[in-house]
Amino acid sequence: MIGPLLLWATLVACKKAPAPPPPLVGPPASSAPPPSGAVVDGVFHDATHGLTIRLPPGWTAEVGADAGELRVRLDGRGANPTRVEVWRFPGADLSPRPKSGCAWTFQDLGPHHGVPGSEDLMLASCTPNAPAADRVFAWITTRGGATWQLEVHAPWARMLEGHDEGAAVLQTIRWNDQEN
Repeated sequence: MIGPLLLWATLVACKKAPAPPPPLVGPPASSAPPPSGAVVDGVFHDATHGLTIRLPPGWTAEVGADAGELRVRLDGRGANPTRVEVWRFPGADLSPRPKSGCAWTFQDLGPHHGVPGSEDLMLASCTPNAPAADRVFAWITTRGGATWQLEVHAPWARMLEGHDEGAAVLQTIRWNDQEN
């Protein structure tokens, strides 16, 4: 009886060890798209299109995806914060892009001021369907074969102040081909 037990113990002891896992080749691929840019020292720098915009003290930035149309969203502070959004669309169409929940009720194309380095601007305002929702003011210009829609979302309770805060933020925009 010792013979078969010895044979079984020998077979178990000689069992082949499992092969080691293959070595990792670099870090795993990230599923998140690359960002459109970064905020450095309080200034958003668009990584692809050469736009910069300064954040006022206390404001925060949400950076969009590089392949996306929303480049950056800046949020003001307080109970009724103003928001600034920078959008880039292909082509040179100065018509405001449709927005959910509001209708573009005012549009005027001309040599308006408001965005440094832009000659003709389409100014537009989007009236919300819900009376107490944010009013959207837009400055639309073309640059480098693309349309830039720069929006200020002003809270209903602070519409005039929100418009002015957002317009002041837009005044800090610089383009890579523009003199400071």
